[in-house]
Amino acid sequence: MVTTELVLAHANLKEQFELEVDALGYMVGAVLLQHKNDGKKHPIGYYSTTLNKAQWNYDIYDLELLAIVMALKNWQPLLAGSLHKIIIYFNHLNLQYWRMPQRIS
Repeated sequence: MVTTELVLAHANLKEQFELEVDALGYMVGAVLLQHKNDGKKHPIGYYSTTLNKAQWNYDIYDLELLAIVMALKNWQPLLAGSLHKIIIYFNHLNLQYWRMPQRIS
């Protein structure tokens, strides 16, 4: 037996979703997760795609934002009717500054 736990769990539309995204030079990937009764995060689905040649030239800031947008579009049928806010995890601090008001001098 390769694994003793379920690989993918069924989505519960009444529970909160979490999305983990990452972008590399030539691809983006994401995992949609939910906490289940055992207190652990369980994957609901995986998403990955290669980027086109124009997207290869994007800055990492833009790639991370693109990964979030692509993942949200992919799981839109599940996430659109969610009763809770969707938690998104990413690994680049520069996207945190995008959310903050900027002071222009």
